[in-house]
Amino acid sequence: MSNSLFTQAQWQKAERDIATLRADFPDATDARLMRQLMKESCLKAGAVGGGSTAVGLIPGFGKMLGWAVNFAGDAALTAAVQRDLLLRIFALFGKKPDSEDAAQMSTWMATMGVGGVTVLEQVGGGFVKSLGKRILGKVISRGLPVAEIVASSATHVIGTYLVARKAEAYCRGFSESTARTVEPDRRKIRNWTVLSVATVVDEEKPKTVKEALTGQADT
Repeated sequence: MSNSLFTQAQWQKAERDIATLRADFPDATDARLMRQLMKESCLKAGAVGGGSTAVGLIPGFGKMLGWAVNFAGDAALTAAVQRDLLLRIFALFGKKPDSEDAAQMSTWMATMGVGGVTVLEQVGGGFVKSLGKRILGKVISRGLPVAEIVASSATHVIGTYLVARKAEAYCRGFSESTARTVEPDRRKIRNWTVLSVATVVDEEKPKTVKEALTGQADT
């Protein structure tokens, strides 16, 4: 398997990850495993966006988030998170990607990933504003730029969510018209964004994405 989006080694890792996930949750349906994959990747992408924004705007903030200062561009890292998520979704449904599938993945990431038109349409003022109100006091108490952090996290979460839903529809064989009618679950997006931002702004929370994801209940 050779293409510009992923390597054979990355695909094999995705297969191993799904095998491990099935072993950990032997009674879970594909739909339940799909939600788990989406949640983990959305939280990671949201923390990348919020953490990178905070580090970029506030001198010295990286000392509070040791993992954030190592990020070489949040868009590049989020793209890697989304690529790995797509490969795991294909592995979950037993569909080994060919060159046509890889082209589809690239299109989804370009249109629905960070900065894509579809994401910008979803990040409406009302939605981001409602998220900001839920964590306003916590963020303001530290003097952090709440609007920028929330908007960045929300953009990364929504982009990752949309890419995942598109891949799921594709792997399940839904038609394009059906796939386009799938509405984002705003409750999940809201909860996952709040968790991502909390990872960034709460000094009492773990300071690595891996630690932040460990032990979180399904939301």
